[in-house]
Amino acid sequence: MASKDAASMLGRLLDRSVERIGAMARDGRTFDRSEVSRIAGAWADHTHGLFTTVGARPRPVRALRARALLHTMARGDRAWMIRTAGPEIEPLLGRGSTGPRHYRGFRGILRPGVMPVAPEALAADYDLPKSEVVWLSIERTGQGLRANLALKTPRRYAHGDARLHLTIDGLREAWFDSSDTTGADIRHHDDDLEFRLGAEGVLRAGEATVFPLDDQWHLSRAGRAVGRWTVRRIRSSPDPDEWPSGPQWDTALVFHRAMQRIQRVNSTDQVGRVPLVALCEVLSGAGTRVLAAESPAAFRRLTDRWSDLPADAPERPGHVPESAWLTLILYTAESRQVTVNYADPADGTPRSATTTVPGRVLLTATGDDLSVTS
Repeated sequence: MASKDAASMLGRLLDRSVERIGAMARDGRTFDRSEVSRIAGAWADHTHGLFTTVGARPRPVRALRARALLHTMARGDRAWMIRTAGPEIEPLLGRGSTGPRHYRGFRGILRPGVMPVAPEALAADYDLPKSEVVWLSIERTGQGLRANLALKTPRRYAHGDARLHLTIDGLREAWFDSSDTTGADIRHHDDDLEFRLGAEGVLRAGEATVFPLDDQWHLSRAGRAVGRWTVRRIRSSPDPDEWPSGPQWDTALVFHRAMQRIQRVNSTDQVGRVPLVALCEVLSGAGTRVLAAESPAAFRRLTDRWSDLPADAPERPGHVPESAWLTLILYTAESRQVTVNYADPADGTPRSATTTVPGRVLLTATGDDLSVTS
């Protein structure tokens, strides 16, 4: 596809992003919280690039900037873009990023990116048998079950603890007991990865990634191995308070706020509170509308339209109906809180409930069955 089509494809991607979020929000049984957050987060992160592209003239320059923006967005995660806009967008996305996304921060210190789990490498840098579970979630996604696990783990290469955030996809089996949270082991089991938690807990899955939240990672074996050739630095978009002024950027600001509001479902307790369906109705056709805006008056109309947003729903009691279809269970060890996302049996919409459980909690998942007992 030629560059001249990139601007229209950018608009199509935004239109379909809003449509997909609205469709997922209408059916709590297929609601994919992580996908909604991923889509909204991508647009919030690239609002400045979007409106810089929209304002570019002449049109051939706008087309080139649109293609550059699509390339930039695809560096983080191109898969959601293809799922949303269809395979026709793929030729405009470039090759995308490959390999770990390590970088050097402001002071030149090496920082880790998200990496595939390598059990032997993790065991060399972290004392996994002395780990403590910080939190564990199991949720349904468009690609099956996923677990997210945070471990507080002593370093082997330096004093103190790090926190390992693991994303475990293609989850086939899970058993977790909140009274048995000390110790972890990661090993290969046939074609799967097996995560042992405590004496009896197990998560068995097809693949997993790890993000070490560790300010000493540059001293680890893994960090030293990549430190010689890692030069990448993070360059972020300007903050909204640094954006230009004028009607076009007023529109950008309200769009940015709307996407940030949708992205709040990244917090599990915000599911059901953020009025996703109503927000998507207001933002319907956003890509087409913003590309068609040619005058200050047109941008002012968009600003007025996107400023008139519905309020959040009130907090609901921490009770889950017995017949509810569960889509997520989150257990937090320190607070002993359990958060559940579910499809409301009354109307099918996504809901959330949080409660404190002083006693034992069991999280299990097998096949399509997801359950929590206390």
